[in-house]
Amino acid sequence: DASDDSTEEFTTAEFLAPTDGSLVTFDPSTLFGALVNHTVVVAFTVEWCALCTGYVPEFARVAAAFADANVTDDGLTPGDDDESDEQEETTRRRQPRDDPGSSSKLVFGTVDAERHKRLAATFGVTNAPYVALLRNDDWYDRATGVPHSPATRFGGYLAFAPTVEWLNARLGTNVHAKPIVADLSTETIDAYVADPNADVLVEFYAPWCGHCKQFAPFYHEIGAHFSADPRVKIARLDVDAHRVAADSYGVTGLPSLQLFPRGYKRRGLHFRGSERTPARIISFVKSPQVYLVEATVTDMPEWDCVLWLESRGVLARGEISGRFGLTPEHLRAFESVARDGTKGEGDEAAGDDTAGGKEAGDVTSGGTTRRVLYDDIDPDADADDAARAMIAAAHRWAGRSRWLETMEILTCVSHTPALRRTGIGSSPAMWNFLDNAKLHVEDPSLAASGFADDSAGGEDGSDD
Repeated sequence: DASDDSTEEFTTAEFLAPTDGSLVTFDPSTLFGALVNHTVVVAFTVEWCALCTGYVPEFARVAAAFADANVTDDGLTPGDDDESDEQEETTRRRQPRDDPGSSSKLVFGTVDAERHKRLAATFGVTNAPYVALLRNDDWYDRATGVPHSPATRFGGYLAFAPTVEWLNARLGTNVHAKPIVADLSTETIDAYVADPNADVLVEFYAPWCGHCKQFAPFYHEIGAHFSADPRVKIARLDVDAHRVAADSYGVTGLPSLQLFPRGYKRRGLHFRGSERTPARIISFVKSPQVYLVEATVTDMPEWDCVLWLESRGVLARGEISGRFGLTPEHLRAFESVARDGTKGEGDEAAGDDTAGGKEAGDVTSGGTTRRVLYDDIDPDADADDAARAMIAAAHRWAGRSRWLETMEILTCVSHTPALRRTGIGSSPAMWNFLDNAKLHVEDPSLAASGFADDSAGGEDGSDD
């Protein structure tokens, strides 16, 4: 059972630093024992704290990185021969009193703040995780139990790279950490996004942009999520400082996110979702095709997705639209919109292009905006028959292992109310078929399993 140390006196236990860079689980006596001859980086955590649970593995990576670099508590890596006089004086002052001239390892550990409440109170810990850098001579008077000054606390983003950067700054070390977010320029952006071995996400922002400022912590979180993945690079470009680059990448709204995935570097894929959260953007980076299809169809007015599929040959021209009274003129009007339409609105200015052209449904002519009209939709049309025909077409694409086209058709069914309300359009079989198609788009290595013949009944969507 957990107990607190609110009445116990702080004592000092003999301490032996781990040799493998692992984290130490401190209690008061082992923490003060470590501080006799070591500089300590400590994280106060509590068991029920989700943020603590997420940070401890990152903190362990920091400890391992400093152990691998053989960093000592004098703040310097052995072998540095260009140490300045000022650094030498700092090193001398930081050496333990009882072992002058020596260097010992930097020690990392955690303290359960709930179990050791008095120790936590000594540091002024009021929330968790609380990360601090401790040097015994600098901050604590053992005789009185009163801190000379507050511990050096880490106030940055709780992830591997920013913690390493903070310690490098405090200790004068140079332990390598992949930057969470790289800063690009006009001179560097082209080569950076063209990396054939990485999915590259770039945020185009401006210092004055209020939406950019609000988004900055979320983007940092996205960078932290991918910080250990060499296949993903997260970067940003200041459009005010690098206007030429911003213009060349078609940036008209801020903040603007463009993904340059491996295998497709011709142009950036624009993030267009209205829900600009870390989870959605991480999903976008990991699975851009699925996300872009969903975002594109969701943003379309009703019936546009049917014309979108027919205009691209995914469905035969007139195969579905003709059942609802839509004419070739409607299709030509839609294609004109897709070719010449305006961009959707962004946060601070006009937004970005869709994956397949402009925002579906709108077109600017002479300074005014017009929309493809669907006044001729037949309310008595057999929507169930149309939905079955679309699912049958999806089966044909699936039979050729063309899962992107399969997913596009089924996504259109799921987002068009008249089709979604039909028996087959709302059936679990149809949704299972859509989920399976998404899985194949996300992971092309999946072998064709024949599920398309069973996922939504027969080829016409029946349950025979």
